[in-house]
Amino acid sequence: MSASHARARGAPRLRNRRGATAAIVTLCALPLIGMLALAVDVGTFFRARRHAQTAADAAALAWAHERYRGSSSADAGSAMAAAAAANGYTHGVARDVVTATPVAWGTSANAVRVTVRDTVETIFAGVFGRHLQAVEATAVATFDVAAATACIVVLHPSAEEALATQGNGGVTTTGCGIQVNSGGGSAVKAQGNASISATGAQVAVTGGWQVTGNAAIAPAPRTGVPPAADPLASLTTPAVPAGCTRTNYKLNNGSDNLPPGVYCGGMEIKGTATLAAGVYYLLGGLRTGGNATINGSGVTFVNTVRSDYPTLGAYDVGGNAELNLSADLSAAAPMRGVLFYQDGAPTTQPEARIRGNTTTGIKGMFYFPAATIDLGGNGTMTLTGGVVASRVKVFGNGDLLVPKVSPANAGYFTPRRVTLVD
Repeated sequence: MSASHARARGAPRLRNRRGATAAIVTLCALPLIGMLALAVDVGTFFRARRHAQTAADAAALAWAHERYRGSSSADAGSAMAAAAAANGYTHGVARDVVTATPVAWGTSANAVRVTVRDTVETIFAGVFGRHLQAVEATAVATFDVAAATACIVVLHPSAEEALATQGNGGVTTTGCGIQVNSGGGSAVKAQGNASISATGAQVAVTGGWQVTGNAAIAPAPRTGVPPAADPLASLTTPAVPAGCTRTNYKLNNGSDNLPPGVYCGGMEIKGTATLAAGVYYLLGGLRTGGNATINGSGVTFVNTVRSDYPTLGAYDVGGNAELNLSADLSAAAPMRGVLFYQDGAPTTQPEARIRGNTTTGIKGMFYFPAATIDLGGNGTMTLTGGVVASRVKVFGNGDLLVPKVSPANAGYFTPRRVTLVD
């Protein structure tokens, strides 16, 4: 038999073996392909689940923040929907479902549960007739009165020396704490012989703290604390009326009785000014000098801008100023409980100096959401109400005393917190 003839006879047998091998490989590959498709389905599901959870968390927090600010349920619902949409989920579009349900959570009656639902297309499960897989995520957020109140809240998220004292004086709170949101390594700093003290409460800081010289901070700050929400975030700058009550007002000496209204060009006081109750719109700031004295009950200073006065002026209250002032605590007041306010909208924010050098008694809140405020001096300033500012300095030889206000803060702010609880 020739070799060629033998090869011809063996060829079908070889082809049969190759065909069998291909069949075996195909049979083995099918489970592998199925497992791969299943892995893709599972991965797609969990990715969609994480995405939906992110959207639910953001939507729940948006709802809680709006309610915290005093917005209506409808406005909170709009904020929730916008947050969900920003994360790719719009109620009623495609297969998206986004719902919010007010609930009670633990001891909180101010909570919302947000549910985000979607469906994803499958690969492997589609072989068995399941072409779509439901995905659902829920989140619960609350807004409540904070368990531990703070009467000084420093808002800047990253500044070093966000709360700083220097000299021989310091700041002392009694029965209420100090909250510093800055994550800086020296977010709280006491220098020289100055002190920072929270009697019967705590000094809480997101970042770190530092003491130099003979300075002291008591109790030792609690670090790593989550930033607190602005307790006055619900307040908005009142619209400035048209016209001018006074223009470039100056009181160089003597005394004067002043009405509320719009002070175009600001106010400069070197004598004794007695203020009637109401809102004083400062289009140019407030300055004092000499032995100035400012008396007033039921007043609010609003340092802001207007189209014809676009530059934000400064508070520069120093010299030997004596301040005998109290804010309007009535429910109808446009900025209830606030004594000194600086509009946070302008890009350029001058530092505010309110530094009485004699014993000064003030009843009302200082609200400077975007500015630094220096509350030092050489006297003792007792501030009943609290301070909320971007940064706070107490430089000099004077003392700032901030007592707790009770009951129920008597018209002043009640710190609140927004929390994602589930």
